[in-house]
Amino acid sequence: MRSRIPFLAAALLLQAGFARASQTLNVRTATVAIESIHARQQGAETRIAIVVRGKVEPKLTVADRVVTLRLAAARPGPHLDTQMVSGGLVKRVGFQSGLRAGGSVTEEGQIILDLNASADASILPSTDSQTITVRLVPRTTASISPISHSEESRLFDITAYQTDVSLLLRSLAQEANCNILLSDKVTSKVTINLHQVELAKAVDLITRSAGLAVKRDGDTYLVGPQDEVKAAPQLSLQGQPPADPGPKHVDTTPGIYEVIHCHYVLASDLAATLTKMFAPEDLKVSLGAATFAPKLEAGGSTASVTGIDTGAAKGSDKADAGANSHDVVLYGSAEIVTRAVALAKRLDARRAQLRIGVAIEITRAELSMLGLHHG
Repeated sequence: MRSRIPFLAAALLLQAGFARASQTLNVRTATVAIESIHARQQGAETRIAIVVRGKVEPKLTVADRVVTLRLAAARPGPHLDTQMVSGGLVKRVGFQSGLRAGGSVTEEGQIILDLNASADASILPSTDSQTITVRLVPRTTASISPISHSEESRLFDITAYQTDVSLLLRSLAQEANCNILLSDKVTSKVTINLHQVELAKAVDLITRSAGLAVKRDGDTYLVGPQDEVKAAPQLSLQGQPPADPGPKHVDTTPGIYEVIHCHYVLASDLAATLTKMFAPEDLKVSLGAATFAPKLEAGGSTASVTGIDTGAAKGSDKADAGANSHDVVLYGSAEIVTRAVALAKRLDARRAQLRIGVAIEITRAELSMLGLHHG
């Protein structure tokens, strides 16, 4: 009898230990079923409603455009594959089960949300223990611009989510250095994603997506409701005629100056020729500073020296660029100026001249007849 008491006590302790171990194992293997995941847009935000069966404490992490919700010992419900709905900022919904080999669910299940744009995420408090609500808000920090462009190609990339059209177009005008006039009725918001589009195309797509109209005059755009834009007058600025609405290339290459000194032709004639050979918007041609021509002192006259009165004594001692300049000043792109200089050198060339020599033969007798004596 004495020998059975310690054995019985040991058996009872072992049984109690198995009970506690079984209870602990049941707690660890208790599972949470994910019944549905629905994302929907609500104003500028996106709300994700997750219906679960069981008690769970979710953990939320955000990395770039991926939001992950970790749920301990989570498994999919029987109809979850048909109850995962994306929307708003959520481009795609996925679920990774914590189910392991042998049917046990001891690992974390993961709900993965792929987003259209960067966003901040948070879990909202709820009185319903069977529903988890995740709130997504698009990031709109000043350091992240929705518009970028290439200086070489002048093509734009635009990514905006539920952004005011007025703010988006003002940012585009600043980025493109153009004029965009907005009606006070432009209050709608757009979600748009454009890649490598021209300025005119970008303005057109933004306004059309917002149900607005646009009228263009060169680099100036008027944006507003259809009837208001249609009734607006032509958008000529400062009396300038309307510009061609077609695409145009703006040459931002800095110009250069070149001075040509004329040796054999008149500077005014050379300037006139170059003006006719090149378009005014490509090459600017002007005469250089005039040569200073002082007037003669009182009482002096060129006639007393040359026998020809030039009238210089009567003129002013101021330089006359049209008459006295020997220089032509050019301004334009390096390519155009180089071509103009090459042409000017060919025009300002020494002209061919004819030299005539005369020899006269005469005898001594003929010299005597002329009264000349040859010693």
